[in-house]
Amino acid sequence: MNYRTTRTAALFATAALLLAGCSSDAKTGANASVQTTTTVATTKTTTNGATETTTNGSTTIKTNTTAPTATPNGGTKAAASVESIGTYPVGTTQVDLVDKTRGTPANADAPATDVRNLPTVVFYPAAGASPTPADGKRVPAVQGAEAADGRFPLIVFSHGVTGRGIFYRGELEAWASAGYVVIAPDYPLSNFDSPGEPTINDVGNQPADASFLIGAFVDEAGDSPAAKVAKQVDAEHIGAVGHSLGAITSLGLGYLPCCAENRVDAVVSWAGVFLPMKGQVTPDPSITGRPLLLVHGDKDPTVPYRASVSAFAKVASPRWFITLPGEGHVEPFLSPGTSSVSALVTQATLDFFDAQLKGDPNGISRLRAAVTAAGRDTATLESAGS
Repeated sequence: MNYRTTRTAALFATAALLLAGCSSDAKTGANASVQTTTTVATTKTTTNGATETTTNGSTTIKTNTTAPTATPNGGTKAAASVESIGTYPVGTTQVDLVDKTRGTPANADAPATDVRNLPTVVFYPAAGASPTPADGKRVPAVQGAEAADGRFPLIVFSHGVTGRGIFYRGELEAWASAGYVVIAPDYPLSNFDSPGEPTINDVGNQPADASFLIGAFVDEAGDSPAAKVAKQVDAEHIGAVGHSLGAITSLGLGYLPCCAENRVDAVVSWAGVFLPMKGQVTPDPSITGRPLLLVHGDKDPTVPYRASVSAFAKVASPRWFITLPGEGHVEPFLSPGTSSVSALVTQATLDFFDAQLKGDPNGISRLRAAVTAAGRDTATLESAGS
């Protein structure tokens, strides 16, 4: 385990104290949750586009396998092209944004400021033929590469405490190579280089940071670096995903009444939990059209597994829950391609976004198949909602 990983684990020991305040609520959710089966046996497609999945020959759940045609704010969407990882070469750029409408609180010996600095790394589909190296490894993103023609869904990625967007480069590049524009900010007080040391105490402000970035990267006006990226973005298809504190941010952005962003169409939480934001911790029950994918290791020593069990029970939207038996908090999510489980997390997240942001009728079926192929010792899957 390297210094970066060790430092992350140490800081999350502090976060565990905060999480302890939510433990009784999480336990209640765990008791209330209906634990469905984990290995798909048979499926059939109904006339309305849903599938009826019978697991272990006894429990049947009806789940929607296509992206909702109606967005959370009532609009409608057209499907985009579904591509596999490695289809596009990938470009990258750095866009340093400043939200001048909100301040950053003091942190340890660092004074408060009246702005929020949000340096953001961007990965995007690049023009040209897909690279096919002999060793099978993906070619790294090229700085400033010419953007591919067309419009691509936007994915907002949120890092964990002591992280940075670039630390998750492997996952972000993989999604960009499959036809997504991916933005990953360094949040003001939780990133690796935060003034006064990284802290979890500013997480309640991070969903608004993500909303600010969405606004910047869908605004094509002018010739700023963000506007240049926006010209490649399909502003009608936006997803949010995060790890750890970033998952907490994404859950708030998706479902908490204080912080929900109507432009977000689907959310993925890697090892997350609902934490209080602006005094709120309970998802808005009126949000029923924003699908959720939860991924969590059941031996996580930092954010307890039961936190995702609780979230699965509370969210009213269609939802899927991948359990990673024996896995902890960091390695499944911060080591893309180095193990079968990390590769599964990257691919399953892509399959989910393909279903929800590109309208792929086979996206959830591929996700299910990938989990089943990995085997019960690697991953299991539950679903609910329709």
